[in-house]
Amino acid sequence: MSWIEKFYGSERPNFLRVLIFSIFYISIILWFYGWRADFTPSSEWKDFGMHISIYISAIYCPVLYLLATTQKPIIKIFKSYIGRIFQFLFMAVVMTFIFWGVVVHGAADLLTQIIGKPTTIESELSKTYSASRRSCDFRLEGDAIKEAMPSYICISELLYSELPAQQKFKLEGQSSYLGFHIEKIDTK
Repeated sequence: MSWIEKFYGSERPNFLRVLIFSIFYISIILWFYGWRADFTPSSEWKDFGMHISIYISAIYCPVLYLLATTQKPIIKIFKSYIGRIFQFLFMAVVMTFIFWGVVVHGAADLLTQIIGKPTTIESELSKTYSASRRSCDFRLEGDAIKEAMPSYICISELLYSELPAQQKFKLEGQSSYLGFHIEKIDTK
């Protein structure tokens, strides 16, 4: 089994299959990048990005479902009519969520880093402790980063012990219409 068959489900995939699955793989990578980036989207971009992700999903999901029903299926298609409807709706919701992360966070962060202007924002952030196995224990949270994904900035235990409960911070980075990419936090 070659890598082409593993990625596209066929040894000789047609152009549409390659396009659909390449979009999916790139979207997953950009979604994870957007989730890890220190980026806070603007409220206007979050709203507009949701509309964009719905439109992309409205085009992408029927093509993916058609591809799955007419060619060698990658996903198992339910036999009942109701099962097919629920399967399609579930796929549309999941893909809309993925495209939202790509549009609002991943791609917007990359574009902001490229076209953004250097900006410094002063904001009051508070330190919080959350015993978590999946994310960091020591965090900074506040209004300037509440729209980010995740809505906190991880800090070290040493910095956590040195900081007061609340403090004004200077957040330095790039800003654009899309949002604000945080490059540096001045703790002094």
